[in-house]
Amino acid sequence: MHVVQDPPTFPGPRVVHVEHCPKFTNLFSVITVQSLLQLKELKVSKVYRLEELISNEENKKYGDLKIVLPKLKQLHISNVHIKRLCPNAVTIDLPSLEELVLKRRHSMKDFAIDASKYGLESAPALIKLQIDEQILNGTLAQQIFRVKVRDILN
Repeated sequence: MHVVQDPPTFPGPRVVHVEHCPKFTNLFSVITVQSLLQLKELKVSKVYRLEELISNEENKKYGDLKIVLPKLKQLHISNVHIKRLCPNAVTIDLPSLEELVLKRRHSMKDFAIDASKYGLESAPALIKLQIDEQILNGTLAQQIFRVKVRDILN
């Protein structure tokens, strides 16, 4: 597995809110997202055609690429027809993520059962997971990733 450790960096935004962008199908390319090392909050709402947060527009074959957003604490996605967080063979590690909210119109209904299916590799600091009206707090939110690891080891 390839881990991106030294992407090109710039001070970058700490907060990104995207709202009412009806023609966007993705927000960031694989290359661009690797430079968002300071990003702490990402909120996406009413971006109706959005399929993925991260795309592979460059059509490169990354093969097991892991993207790490080390400071992202909040990820909110609402009123979006999102199918995955990132392309197949690309995973996201969010070591500081504390709050993940998925509301209305997403296609990730079973996210709480298998987050990796949608590209999220890990979020060990997760305190709150909300999927539509269902809210998992604390240990229940963190169990999503522990159960997966336990299943792999057994």
